[in-house]
Amino acid sequence: MMKVKGLSGFVAVLSASMILVGCGTSNNSAGSTTTGGSSTGSSTASVTITGAGSTFVYPVLQKWVSNYQKQNPNVTINYQAKGSGAGISQYQAGTVDFGASDAPLNDKDVAGLGKPTIQFPIACGCVAISYNVKGVGTGLKISGDVLADIYLGKIKSWNDPRIVAQNPGVNLPNEPIIVVHRSDASGTTYIFTSYLSSVSPQWKSQVGADKAAKFPIGIGGAQSSGVAGQIKQNEGSIGYVELAYTIQAKMPEALLRNAAGVYMSPTLDGTTAAEQSMASVLAKDLRNPIVNSPAKDAYPIAGFTYALVCTAPSGDAAKNSPAVVKFLRYCIGDGQALGASLQYAALPKSIVDLDNAQLDKVKS
Repeated sequence: MMKVKGLSGFVAVLSASMILVGCGTSNNSAGSTTTGGSSTGSSTASVTITGAGSTFVYPVLQKWVSNYQKQNPNVTINYQAKGSGAGISQYQAGTVDFGASDAPLNDKDVAGLGKPTIQFPIACGCVAISYNVKGVGTGLKISGDVLADIYLGKIKSWNDPRIVAQNPGVNLPNEPIIVVHRSDASGTTYIFTSYLSSVSPQWKSQVGADKAAKFPIGIGGAQSSGVAGQIKQNEGSIGYVELAYTIQAKMPEALLRNAAGVYMSPTLDGTTAAEQSMASVLAKDLRNPIVNSPAKDAYPIAGFTYALVCTAPSGDAAKNSPAVVKFLRYCIGDGQALGASLQYAALPKSIVDLDNAQLDKVKS
């Protein structure tokens, strides 16, 4: 794998902040009596809670943590954004109080965790397709079938007729396409490959939707910062990252053709439309994907981050449990208003109600 150099300020700071946070459970007393982010009780007892996992949620989670700790100075929250796969592993090992994954666990996987676990959405965002093509600015148009065939290695050059046909007047170079993907187990990859599976029968049968998908071609980058770095470093590249990364790093974004045939840029409104249009599907199971929504105003690559919490914690985890529950209630409650500036769609009340019902199952 090629080494990443010269990341943008945002990505570099983000990577550094991932390293600075802790990864183990705390022995501190859990005396917080907060609810919805406002202090309602003791300000002397202190607690440190830890989480790990999704990089997809990290920009907004960082904001939630900062705001919550200002309102509740007796609570310290440490989160390691190492990827959904790592978050699930650390949660299962008991080294963190909660995990965060953009790939929901099926019933078999939940049973395999070895402890009673709930999972529920805490954030909704979208995955942007970014690229580094000489002379081509933001707004390159790409349909789902073309994107899938790029990642399958069937479309090899930027001036391929299928790309040119969607971009009249754009001077696309006769230059090889360098495919970039995540090298680690990633919920962002799960959302992206779920989309490719929904638009390409060949992708669905050959690769499928997985947080650790085996990509037929391309170079890997560890975590979202690594993918962003590979795109910025390699002329002719294309890759997928969370929208917050492309905005902060000023990376070009593709317009993706949605199921209704409309080319959509990755936006808050497009993510919200995708989320809302799939309400009936989500009512049946919150784990259902919301990619490739049929709504004409929906951005096609949208998804959730799910929190993983033990309902019957023991030892130090049991001491921390009330504080974990209160923080997560803040995230799905008052904290949702903080997501808009980072292009995360607020969870609708129907989902928040289901989330709170899940949290009610945690014994404290």
